[in-house]
Formats: sequence, C-alpha cells, structure tokens
Amino acid sequence: MNDSIIKKATEEYSTPFYLYDKQCIINQIVKLKGVLFENAHIFYSMKSNPLIEIIKTFVGMGFGIEVASKGELVKALE
Repeated sequence: MNDSIIKKATEEYSTPFYLYDKQCIINQIVKLKGVLFENAHIFYSMKSNPLIEIIKTFVGMGFGIEVASKGELVKALE
C-alpha cells in the first residue's frame, strides 16, 4: 500500500480508522502456507477480526474458520 492511498483514505474518512491491504494479507497467507507441511489444516480465528471481507479472503485461500460463539458461527456460515 503506498502513501497516496493512505493519504486519500485519511482525507475521505475521519480518523482513526483501519485500512487493510488485501494483497499484503494474501502475500502473508502464501508465505505461511509455504512453510507448513502440505496437509496442514489452517484456521482463521474470527475473534481476531470479524470483518466479512477479511473472512472471505481467508476462506478463499483455503482456511477454515474458528468460532467462539453462536453469533460468530452464524456469520461464518454466511
């Protein structure tokens, strides 16, 4: 993510806010998968960040979802 994207987001939204770089997340997932054994089952803890686009990214990369409540389960199944 470059500075111009961050500056534009700062101007458009009031701060503080969270700004995620999807490609950076995907790159880190690829690195993680590259150091684990082939049949490893990886789970994303929804409690760490329940944003639907983050969840979709992890699921799309082959992760399972770990939930700790009925609400998280309902959201994960969506």
